[in-house]
Amino acid sequence: MDKGIFGEYNIVYRDGGREMIIQLPDTSSIRSYIQFEKEMYYIINNGTNTRTLFDAAGIESISLSVLRVLEKLRLEFGNMKITNMKPEVYEMVRDSGFLDLC
Repeated sequence: MDKGIFGEYNIVYRDGGREMIIQLPDTSSIRSYIQFEKEMYYIINNGTNTRTLFDAAGIESISLSVLRVLEKLRLEFGNMKITNMKPEVYEMVRDSGFLDLC
């Protein structure tokens, strides 16, 4: 477990540290999207990875605010995807216009 600036996230490194997998928290546990963005930026910016995956296996829904944060990070850092989405989460991502994150 890697401790972020404001919270804890389950993070796994694969492929010799080149790939980082961050388990997405349940949207209801995010108190501030500005804080969430700062935490993700800190974790990604301080890693040595070249690819970041956001594992959505443990969430039932995803908010538009979280998608905006992830898209902003993808545009800045590049190679990022959301993985292990349940069908209803995928539909939310698709219907919100963030298919580049899939």
